[in-house]
Amino acid sequence: MKRIIGAILGLGLLGGAASARADVFPDKPYFGMQLEYKLEGVAPTGYEDLETNRTVTRLLEGLLTGKKVKISGQAFSVEEAAELTVTISAGPDMKKDSYPIKIVPGRREFSFEIDVPAKARGSHISVLINPDDKGKNLVKALRLDVTARPKR
Repeated sequence: MKRIIGAILGLGLLGGAASARADVFPDKPYFGMQLEYKLEGVAPTGYEDLETNRTVTRLLEGLLTGKKVKISGQAFSVEEAAELTVTISAGPDMKKDSYPIKIVPGRREFSFEIDVPAKARGSHISVLINPDDKGKNLVKALRLDVTARPKR
């Protein structure tokens, strides 16, 4: 299901000078997982939420609005153990790190930013929550995938 709400909020209400977008994904926790995030440096143009038996993904597209891209927020999980992996890139530069999410308090804050080189063809952000299934091979994951292109 395509949604244009992000574009309306990001571009229309703020007169086209949107620098940040905050959101919660998904609306209700998915297998006890949820992301609360704020995106800066990207004006959303649309998104699509996809769900399989054990994975839910938000594909968000947008336009770069500045010289930096930043994502921050909190990852929530009710699992005994889960891992948060954040990857952010712009042009040839990339940052990636993984953090445990412990059952107490069940959340992990994150904040990543990257400079956007002048000739970059875009930026990509991936935020993934992956619970530890204790070797049971039960794949469940929550993923936010952001692709931003330069304005033309």
